[in-house]
Amino acid sequence: MKINGETGRTVIILGICFMIIVALWLIGCISQTEDATIRFVAVGSSGVVIYSTDGGKNWAEGTSGATEEYNFFGIAADGNGRWIAVGGGDPDGGIIYISTNGGVTWTAGPTTSGYYFTGVAADGQGNWVIVGRDTSNINGIILYSTNDGVSWNPGGPTSYALYDVATDGNGRWVAVGSNDGFVSDSDVRYSVNNGEDWTAGATGTTYYFNGVATDGSGLWVAVGAGGKNRYSTNGGATWAPGTDVSFDLTDVTLTDVATDGSGRWVSAGIIPGFGTSHYSDNGNTWNPGTPTHPQWLNGVATDDNGNWVVVGEKGSGETGYVACSNDGGVSWTSGSSNITSDLNAVAAGP
Repeated sequence: MKINGETGRTVIILGICFMIIVALWLIGCISQTEDATIRFVAVGSSGVVIYSTDGGKNWAEGTSGATEEYNFFGIAADGNGRWIAVGGGDPDGGIIYISTNGGVTWTAGPTTSGYYFTGVAADGQGNWVIVGRDTSNINGIILYSTNDGVSWNPGGPTSYALYDVATDGNGRWVAVGSNDGFVSDSDVRYSVNNGEDWTAGATGTTYYFNGVATDGSGLWVAVGAGGKNRYSTNGGATWAPGTDVSFDLTDVTLTDVATDGSGRWVSAGIIPGFGTSHYSDNGNTWNPGTPTHPQWLNGVATDDNGNWVVVGEKGSGETGYVACSNDGGVSWTSGSSNITSDLNAVAAGP
């Protein structure tokens, strides 16, 4: 069949368009599982830092410069290439370490005697908040920075141990913790001026909280002891009960929670002898992920490209535990950390 010039040009153009569409589709598929510009960074005991650039499947060790006496308990990224890890240990108390190359190398920041830092968050606009507790796990501490962690100021008031903090990126911050030294009661505080002043919220539960997250669109979720889930739609001022989680009638201690900002939430937790994770499409009702994890889980994060990572205690293999999921926390596959230390927290960012 003879094809005239105009028709031929049309066929060629359509062919080129088709190839471009296929190429873009392939790039999208690849980026859902691997995006070299987005990485996970996990921190743990003995000053350990590891990072992954393939969605959590493989990990390399960073150089934190922290000695074995220091343990990292929290980490956050600002989305602009800056990372801050916090923790504590003798003799300096609370520690702050900063990385600007994706967790490969770190620089030590100021220390605070008598306290351990347990949580940190950033809004991507130069504002950071750190929360923590004293060494007796009774009194809390809040520090805030408005210059990307160059200098820090005390926030407050706070009376009790705090374990985690989150922000919506619009000036609102929520910190969670325990309301007494025996970690049997909850404490929630919120700030509307980037961490300088804080107001107590009403949790409606006697169980302490370990983790908090927000979707940036008005929904906040806190998780903690007894498998308790609480959610807030007014910036942490008041909280409503979600569906508590358990395993074979055994209480679960939920340690952390994360969201992709698009409706998916995943929590990490501890059951006597092993770990567990749950996923939710609304931050209220939860389903267990599979399989259960052989080790306790301490942290969870997502890179917003469909990849999720949980981290936890080292087990019989003497390596810190990592696992990854690319189906929203429904199923998990063990990663390889090759680190002989517990892993306590994980975050994602460029």
